[in-house]
Order: sequence, then structure tokens, then C-alpha cells
Amino acid sequence: MRILGMAAGLALFFLGGCAHQRVLEKPLKPLVWADFWKDQTVRRGTLGEFSGKLKLGYEGKGQSISGRGRIVGKEAKNFRLELRDPIGRLHYVLVDKAGEVSVHYPRERFGYKDATGGRAYFQKTLGRRVAFAELVSLFLGVLPSQWEKARASGWEWDRDHGAFRGSLELGGENLTVWVDSGHAGLREFDWLRDGHTVHATLADFSDCCDTQGQRRAGFQLAYEVKIDLGEGASTSASWDSLARPSSPLPAAAFELPFPAGDKVSVLGN
Repeated sequence: MRILGMAAGLALFFLGGCAHQRVLEKPLKPLVWADFWKDQTVRRGTLGEFSGKLKLGYEGKGQSISGRGRIVGKEAKNFRLELRDPIGRLHYVLVDKAGEVSVHYPRERFGYKDATGGRAYFQKTLGRRVAFAELVSLFLGVLPSQWEKARASGWEWDRDHGAFRGSLELGGENLTVWVDSGHAGLREFDWLRDGHTVHATLADFSDCCDTQGQRRAGFQLAYEVKIDLGEGASTSASWDSLARPSSPLPAAAFELPFPAGDKVSVLGN
């Protein structure tokens, strides 16, 4: 169980001080590009509809947003995120309905509407133009869907990272991935886009996912994900749980009406 693994890890930490985790010199098993894409396909299919609890944060451009809460998603294009403060008060809601993003700060009584998938919103708040759907995908260890059409090259074992390294190129953007040799999941990446590099690390892998108490799905989820967006902007997710919902998510989950009197700014026009 994951709790036992965490306890063992803490015990090793206190016994061994701050020693770094040993990097594998040789792969646990040989992998090829096809193994990585197979893992991506399983993740994408399994997480077509999901519900999770997590701690999530954004930081950049002098702003910081964080909290524990819940996120639900459907068909890789509809999402609802709710975050609460340490005493349980709702303080942040983001809904993405097929690229139409609404953000509400209920305690401050203001919000945003963004028709660019969140790109204009994150440009304003973090200083980085990124779609919310892309962030969610990466938090789940899944490359954004456009990368399935990329040209792949350079698959080899990287002893410094203890993982397989490969390169992808698509439309002038370049993505270097490091893939775990044990379960073929994404462990790290460098994404060169718009003249800067987005770097991410994925760690604390464990079985995914729970469905009505049954362990299923056949892949390892990274319960800790950190993404450096560059120039001081970053985001991170720490999963508490992730599951397939026992019943279909209602359409109302992806609606966000603003209360009368709240100030709403329209972005992305």
C-alpha cells in the first residue's frame, strides 16, 4: 500500500539523513518508444473521466494561489477545480468547458472569463501562456494530445537520470522526455516552447486508480508533480487520491455562473 511505502521512505530519510536517492545505472527492463506510447494510451483512456483530491498551487508574477480541494475531469476537455483554505472555506474555483475557462474568487467576489483555454488568464496571473487542460494532462503524467503526432528520435538510456531519454519535435517545439524503466511512465521532461523551457519532475509513483474500492488501470501515478514554467512561474500538484467516478459526471459540474454583483473581467478577446 502507498501509506506503507511513505512510512518506509520516512524511516530511510531519518536513518540516512539527506542522502540522495540512488540513481539506477542500468534499466530495470529494456523499453522502446512503443512501451512509452502504450502507457500514455492506457492513462488517457482510463482518465477520460476522473475525480481526484489534491493540493494544488500556482506561483508567479507576484501572485500565489494554493489550497487543497477536488478536481473532476471528462473527455480531456472539461474540468472543474475547487480549492479551499486551511479551515475549509472555498476560495478558488476554475471551470474549463471545452476551452471556455471561468475563474471565480468567491471571497473576493470577482472572477475572469477566458475564451483561450486559460492561456490569457495564466498570462495575466503567472506571466506564462499555458492552457489549463495542458496542466491537468501533465499532472496526470499524460503528454498533451498533439504530441502523439510528433516526430520521435534519440531513444537511449541516460545514466545521469537513471531513465530512458527520448526527443520529440512538433511544429518548431521540442520535448525531451525521461521515462521510468520499471513502469514506462513519464518521470521528467524539458519542453522548449516560445523561446523558453518548461521543466517538470514527477515523483512518488504508486498504483492507479481506485474505482469503488478496487485497484485497477495498470499504470503508476506520480503523486507529486512540479512544473517550472520559467521566469519565476511554477505550478505543482500533490495527489491525495484519484479515481474513476462510480457514476457519470453531471453536465452542471462544468458550469460556473457568477453571483450577481461580482466583478467579472473578460480576457482573451
